[in-house]
Amino acid sequence: MPVSGTVWPIEPHTAGKHELLREYLHLWLRILGSGHRDLVLFDGFAGPGEYVGGEEGSPLIMLHVADNYVHQHLETRVHCIFVENDVDRFENLRQLISDYDWHKEVLIQPILGDFAENGSATLQSIAKYQDENFRSVPSFFMIDPFGLKGVPFSFFRGLLSALDKSECLFTFMWSSIHRFSQEPVFEPYMRELFGDEGWRGLPMDGLKEYVYSRFEKRLRDACAKYVLVFDLWAEGQHIYSLFFATKGIKGCDVMKQVIWKLDPSGSYSFRGAKQGQSRLNMVFDQFSLDDDLKAAFGLEWVSIEQAEEFVQGDQTRFHSGHLRQKTLLPLEKCGAIQVERPAGVHGFPKDKGIWFRFREVSTSALPPKQGSFVLD
Repeated sequence: MPVSGTVWPIEPHTAGKHELLREYLHLWLRILGSGHRDLVLFDGFAGPGEYVGGEEGSPLIMLHVADNYVHQHLETRVHCIFVENDVDRFENLRQLISDYDWHKEVLIQPILGDFAENGSATLQSIAKYQDENFRSVPSFFMIDPFGLKGVPFSFFRGLLSALDKSECLFTFMWSSIHRFSQEPVFEPYMRELFGDEGWRGLPMDGLKEYVYSRFEKRLRDACAKYVLVFDLWAEGQHIYSLFFATKGIKGCDVMKQVIWKLDPSGSYSFRGAKQGQSRLNMVFDQFSLDDDLKAAFGLEWVSIEQAEEFVQGDQTRFHSGHLRQKTLLPLEKCGAIQVERPAGVHGFPKDKGIWFRFREVSTSALPPKQGSFVLD
């Protein structure tokens, strides 16, 4: 939402977003840093780096995660690039960065300027380095604008098509679309992001369905292999969503693991709470992974490798940690699936020639699923 001044109070849903960022980048560096000399963390709307209460903004979160990592892995360099176009906020960020003694392999580049221009230049620089050195540079881009202005879709296309190992976490400002989509001054931003005018004149429910599905399709057309979407709420209102786009199935699975850790409901919603309440407070219906597996594969034989690939991807909200102990073993025990495995093999390990399929059984033969409940 719009803010004024150099720094401002942090919102609960923003704190949730930052918690996710910290958790994910910790795993991202650990996974990709082991096989790459250089990695890039980019924040396209960096802000002042802090909030009124002293809470760290996304640039400081990125820097601390990177600094902790390179202290333990001296062979890795992490390039941290922060773009901010407001002079006062940029100076506040620059001063904050200078207050710390960062590891020499954390290479920091704060930039005062426009996101679109500097983001494009960063993409070109990474792509050129990859071409000249014949090695990929894993890159994580956080794009966190207050609205839709200044976010050309060409950036996402360049990010996902030109870089070998690239991911982005984009703040999709539903509240701005909700309020201003029919305003003439807002129309150029809508056309730029969605590439058409199919949103014109739609009722609010239709508008939401259209812009979300349209943006997801555009990301996939731009070479994103996996797209996850989750919502951030404040005081009962849906403020914005986060679109996570990646070219790697491992990144998709890890992001889902982080979301489940922070939101144990699996509803993919972070809800800002009133004072005295838990940050996560929601009602949901718990569906099981077996529903998704059966919908995807029916009664056909499925290898454990096929099942794991399905669960790691974006066709289910569950992650690979839900597959074996939490789903397949209970299904086998109650007779809901038939399993073929070589003699002497137990459980569901990979690369052991294990296959399974669902049986045609009455739902009354299966253990009852948990109903709706409130997570406080």
